[in-house]
Amino acid sequence: RTRKGVENYIDELDLQHVSLSNWRAEKNLPNPTDHEQHVANTFALSWEAVEEDGAQTIFKLGGYFAPNLTLPFQTLYWAGEFENEDDFEESLLTLKAYALLKEDDSLHPLIAEFARLQDTENELRLRWAKAFAWQCYPGQKSGGIWGSIWLAQHARYALPELKTAAEAGEDEKENLPYYAAFLLRHFGDLAGAMKLYEESLEIKEGLGDLKGKSATLHEMAYILRVRGDLAGAMKLYEEALEILEGLGDLKGKSATLAMLAQIQMALKENKKALASLLISLQTLEQIGARPDAQKVAGILQSFYQKLDKEKFKIIWSDVTQNAPIPDWLTTPPEQEGTSVEDFIQMVGQVAKEKSEQAEELFKVCGQLASDKNQPAEIQTLGKVLQKVLMGDKSPDLGGLPDEWVELLGGILAE
Repeated sequence: RTRKGVENYIDELDLQHVSLSNWRAEKNLPNPTDHEQHVANTFALSWEAVEEDGAQTIFKLGGYFAPNLTLPFQTLYWAGEFENEDDFEESLLTLKAYALLKEDDSLHPLIAEFARLQDTENELRLRWAKAFAWQCYPGQKSGGIWGSIWLAQHARYALPELKTAAEAGEDEKENLPYYAAFLLRHFGDLAGAMKLYEESLEIKEGLGDLKGKSATLHEMAYILRVRGDLAGAMKLYEEALEILEGLGDLKGKSATLAMLAQIQMALKENKKALASLLISLQTLEQIGARPDAQKVAGILQSFYQKLDKEKFKIIWSDVTQNAPIPDWLTTPPEQEGTSVEDFIQMVGQVAKEKSEQAEELFKVCGQLASDKNQPAEIQTLGKVLQKVLMGDKSPDLGGLPDEWVELLGGILAE
């Protein structure tokens, strides 16, 4: 601030801001040297000079994010309730003018702590949580956290605050429990995720939102599946299927049947699994959803490869009333591109070197994780490899084949 003389600046620093004196100790934050820390007074001088409402809102919201990472502008814009981009840009420039925002649009760690303290009584927390959880959700065109390693890093940092906001008994939470539950599940808090999904289910039922209820049942079934409760997962998938059939949602019904089939396979209910997959495939072909149909066909091929061929013929005849087995099903799929093992090695190398390829691979892994028509182990692998790319040295490897676990163990030990 070139117009402020050094003497005036020092005089202002001597002012005692009671609310900020020894600020870290009051918040039980670490203070290795045990001296009273007045650095917040320096920030306070700049903060008190910021009079523009938009800049104040952005700064407070910024305190919820990871420091030293470019802030997610979309969340700030939504949560800040800006009317146009020009006003938003002006607010960012105001914060930079007072050195509260770095040139790369991130916050210094100490300033981030200071910013978080300015949202007294958590006045902005719900708005922030709703906007950020939505930006992180894979339903976004960008892919949410499955499409951006930077956004995933912010989400991992902000997870405790998001969970608290989603669990709080505030009104107008809307879809926050559902989206926050996804993030908890993604980062391994299955119990926390299930609790929020149950709250989401209650909200959807209260609103009469059948499609939303079906989606929530899907996510709850996935958690039960990961936990090994296959019977419980099947029950929820069947409930979701009944809803989708009532709504006439053919694509949703087909996706549910494909997931239900994988549970039936795991329970050795092979005849039911084959019937589910064939109905799913036929429905997708009828509505012209060719990419999804190809994925279900891939599951069918994998099913054929895993079973004894004579046993499969008997099951096929029973289910299809003696229809001939198509050639495409009995032909082993061509092995194109990179094998799973080579892909794991590639991700491990990129994570180790922290190369520019990390962002691209992160998106590929996100596509694997988000594709519910993929076998469960492939979806799990996508999530695990994303965590490896983020620097996680101890991701949960449950649900992966032993050979992949061994390979990942070697990579993580390096």
